[in-house]
Amino acid sequence: MKSKIYFSIRFIKYFLFTIILTFSFLILSSCISNDNYDVYVVGKEQVYSIDNDPILWKNGSSQHLGNALLTATSVFVSGEDVYVSGYHWSKERFAVFWKNGVIQRLSDRSSLAYCIFVLDGDVYIAGAEYIEGYHIATLWKNGIPQHLGDRSKNTFANSVFVSNKDVYVVGDEHIDDTKRVFVLWKNGIEQRLSDENIYGSVQSVFVSGKDVYIVGTERIGEPLLDAVATLWKNGIPQRLTSKNNPTGAYSVFISGIDVYVVGVEFINTSSEGRRAILWKNGSPQRLSNNSSIASSIFVLDEDIYISGIERIGGPYVATLWKNGVPQHLSNEYSLTNSIFVKRK
Repeated sequence: MKSKIYFSIRFIKYFLFTIILTFSFLILSSCISNDNYDVYVVGKEQVYSIDNDPILWKNGSSQHLGNALLTATSVFVSGEDVYVSGYHWSKERFAVFWKNGVIQRLSDRSSLAYCIFVLDGDVYIAGAEYIEGYHIATLWKNGIPQHLGDRSKNTFANSVFVSNKDVYVVGDEHIDDTKRVFVLWKNGIEQRLSDENIYGSVQSVFVSGKDVYIVGTERIGEPLLDAVATLWKNGIPQRLTSKNNPTGAYSVFISGIDVYVVGVEFINTSSEGRRAILWKNGSPQRLSNNSSIASSIFVLDEDIYISGIERIGGPYVATLWKNGVPQHLSNEYSLTNSIFVKRK
């Protein structure tokens, strides 16, 4: 009788544990995914505590895109096709992109690909090619390169957006080891956003109607604590904070009349002194009180999706915030670079 009771208790405990585990998984899955939406995130994840492989997460499930010599930088979904930009690390780096998991090489030169955008079947990729001793800002359209920068200095194209047949690319001209000029190229024509006394980078461009929004980080000199998150609207800069509250801005998204920017707030110069932050129409909202960075944002049907990293006692892990609620995409060391959300 005792053994039967013991067996019954064990069975009940196992049954309850299974229910709790299943229920917890369903809660997590429902947070990451919705029956009406697919959420795509790209980044890297540590494998076997050695390699950092490029990863595409779809609704929380990971897909390995290759080995640790590859980096995935940006994701875009058009119809049923999933596009990812990136580059291959070797003695000579070269730009690549994936379409539905199949990798293609963009250039025979040393090159990098940072951002991808797809419209009406055309694939636009922003990055750089190395030519005659300099990195040259490059836009690939359907695999054909267009060099945006001149060949007398290093230039990089960091982000691309296409609207009404106009192609907008933002990036940096490197004057020397410390000074940068922030640049917008519209249909290949250069417009400077800053003078030559700035150190930092512009990271993201978004076009809504006739308005062009660009975000980046300005630094007067090299100290990290001089960093200022900056939003340009039609070429006019708006500092989102002051030098007394150092920050960086990495991604911008426009939904209706609302302007969303994500990045990082620097509490101090240590790796623990970083906090992921969201600005909505200029008002800041800290996403985490733990060491964290927000790298990319997407807004759809009033839901705010943000990808980044967060560390709570262990390694940094890839993190997705939906309306401010975090979900970790991995238990291993990992990071995210880009997010895209689409209706099913």
